[in-house]
Amino acid sequence: NYNTIDLKDKKSTFIFTPMGYIYYDKEGKIVSNGWMLISDNWYHFKDGFMEQNTWVHNYDGDRYVGKYGKLVVSGVTPDGSKVDAAGRKIP
Repeated sequence: NYNTIDLKDKKSTFIFTPMGYIYYDKEGKIVSNGWMLISDNWYHFKDGFMEQNTWVHNYDGDRYVGKYGKLVVSGVTPDGSKVDAAGRKIP
C-alpha cells in the first residue's frame, strides 16, 4: 500500500499511486508541471502526475508521451503520426 511508504526520504524516484505516477526530484520535491529529463528520457508532468499515452501541446509543437510516460522520438505514435528527433509531431 503506497500510503504506508515513508516518503520523506524519497529522492529521484517514481511512486505509483491510484491516481498515477508521481516523481520526487533529487531534492525530494514532487515534480508538479512541465518537462523533466530523467535517466536520459523526457517525461511530462501535469498537476503532479506523469502523463502517459497522450499528446502534450507545447508552444513549439505537439509531442507524444507513451505507455511508460517517455517522450516518443524519431518514430511513430499509436495513432500513426510521425515525430521527429525532438519528439515534435511532423505535419
